[in-house]
Amino acid sequence: MFFKKIIIENFRLFKSLELADLNIPDRKTPGSGLNILIGENATGKTTVLEAINYLGMSPVFSKERLDITDFNNPTQPIQIIGESHGTMICKSSIEFYKKYRFECQGLIFKAQCRKIKEKNKLLSSQFATKLLFWTPSNGLPYYMTSDGKIISSKKGESKGQPKKIDDRDLIFENTRIEGGGINIFYFDKNRSRQLKKGQFKTTFQKIIEDITWRYRKNFINNTGQNELYKAINTINDEILKLFDTKNSQLSNDLANFLDHEDLKRVRLDVIKLLDPFKNSFFSLPLEQSNQQLSLSKLGSGIEMIATLLLLRNISDKAKGSIIYLIDEPELHLHPKAQFMLERLLLEESKDKQIFISTHSPHIFKNSTNKARIFIFKKGKNTPNVIPKVQSSFRSRYRWPSWGEINWYAFNMPTIEFFNELYGELFIKYANSIKTSSRKISTDEFDEYLKQKLQIVENNLLTWKEVKPNQQVKPKRLTFITYLRHYIHHPENSENKLSPKEFENYLKDAIISMLKLMRESSD
Repeated sequence: MFFKKIIIENFRLFKSLELADLNIPDRKTPGSGLNILIGENATGKTTVLEAINYLGMSPVFSKERLDITDFNNPTQPIQIIGESHGTMICKSSIEFYKKYRFECQGLIFKAQCRKIKEKNKLLSSQFATKLLFWTPSNGLPYYMTSDGKIISSKKGESKGQPKKIDDRDLIFENTRIEGGGINIFYFDKNRSRQLKKGQFKTTFQKIIEDITWRYRKNFINNTGQNELYKAINTINDEILKLFDTKNSQLSNDLANFLDHEDLKRVRLDVIKLLDPFKNSFFSLPLEQSNQQLSLSKLGSGIEMIATLLLLRNISDKAKGSIIYLIDEPELHLHPKAQFMLERLLLEESKDKQIFISTHSPHIFKNSTNKARIFIFKKGKNTPNVIPKVQSSFRSRYRWPSWGEINWYAFNMPTIEFFNELYGELFIKYANSIKTSSRKISTDEFDEYLKQKLQIVENNLLTWKEVKPNQQVKPKRLTFITYLRHYIHHPENSENKLSPKEFENYLKDAIISMLKLMRESSD
């Protein structure tokens, strides 16, 4: 089960938001399950990730997470729908209907502010939350047999009609999804707690608990458990030799004080037999030393990557779908590490659905032709989400370049985007005059720019070309071609632009060339 659409209503910044046509992993293509949210701060990217996280969270936990400020309008309920890319078959949880199944099309999280206290409870949560199996309002779910035959009601007014499922069966339980449930892992911006333990269980803690469960199952069923018990006792005995007298004295004193003979066997244990991983941690053993350097000391960005890799190593044993939510994966990572992380995410998204929010070009630079990209922009009252960024180069490309994304997401002019636009317009001009007998020069193309943009002589810039042992006459050029030469020929140092002038020309040039690009496409 993966999500093809996310609908968010009345949650934080969003009165209503729909993210459709999400990337779904196809189990073979890198990037097929990758969805990237790009935009400035405070545009709602983190809100979307946290909304999706509620679709995998127990109602008990979600009550503790919610705050009154999470409601865009406190008088209205929050609703978060995750529409699945295919129909889910779910088993009934009611004893009488155990052999029946029903279909649903996703999950829905609902939350609202309570109007009355919880019955018979001294301290009530101010919120009521629930996570349900979801089906569109135009199609009621009915019970059916394992082979798909719809069950008919046998009593009452609905006798002979398809039997609608009991409301209790709509309450979400992961184990009732046939073929495996949904596993959502959220990596928030607090990287330093990825491998640590705290009040709320981290992804690392959940992994350790899963490993512990498998160990216990094997230990209890394994006929060699006595040998393991003996080995652990040997380790304990070796450690206890260091202060055996004190330990024995403590045991004797305790037994005498409480008049309990069995207490003479009390000892200090260093390994918990049925929970040996409880205090486990990742470390880097230091050479020529007994010291262990905790992985958390290497930087909080490393902790997230270690957790991702650990999840990858155990995910082949998991049933059902796996979804990663990662808020700003570039945090605390240098550019090369960000590039390597992007490659890891592309590979992982072959069989996992991944949602990331990012500001870093290193994270999305090589993903623009693979990932589903949503651009978040600031609006007057609520953020605007551009659901699909079309390439400015429609004649040859189906996806936007990273230079385009920087422009549309952050209003950031880049040399890369300038070069792409200049080159594409140059090609369009060359094709329009239909000549193959001669080479088109930048001077000739500049004359075309002067005419199309109606740039008068007073607004042209003087370009001074310097060649060894040659006297070259200065040229009067549009600011676009002047900028092109300035970027590509830094050796002509007589041409000067201040950083501010360069930025302004770069921005104006991109705006002008985008205008020409649109005109040539109409």
